[in-house]
Amino acid sequence: MNSKPLQHALGAGALALSLLFFGCADFSRGPGPVPPDTVTVDTGGGGDVIAGDTGGGCVPGDYTTEIYPLLQLSCDSCHASSGSAGSTGLVFTGSAADDYAEITGLVETGNPASSVLVTKGTGKAHGGGAVFSPGGEEEQALICWISAGAPQ
Repeated sequence: MNSKPLQHALGAGALALSLLFFGCADFSRGPGPVPPDTVTVDTGGGGDVIAGDTGGGCVPGDYTTEIYPLLQLSCDSCHASSGSAGSTGLVFTGSAADDYAEITGLVETGNPASSVLVTKGTGKAHGGGAVFSPGGEEEQALICWISAGAPQ
């Protein structure tokens, strides 16, 4: 009895099964893993603040589309002209460009974590209590933006 045809048939079957299994596999299952030092904060307005370690620091979020909406979402209910904090050093007008000077007057680029914007946001000497969790994503996004010079 000649076993060559049987060997060829088994080999061809194994090859076909391998191609079916591996050839149809979806090896790209979406975006790769997020680096562990990356922080993404949903600002609620479609622009997410993304701060991540790039080997030499973080990647700051854009002021107009990310940082300002984050501050508005967290602070505007009190820090509007008609709000309970409408007579303080931070009052939102609704314009990122117009509010930039007032916001950056509360930052210390040489010591971002000690910036009034950060310390008040985490509840230190802030009448409204903490609006960001100390050490949380929002605080880290602000610190990253401030450490980059609080760019507009």
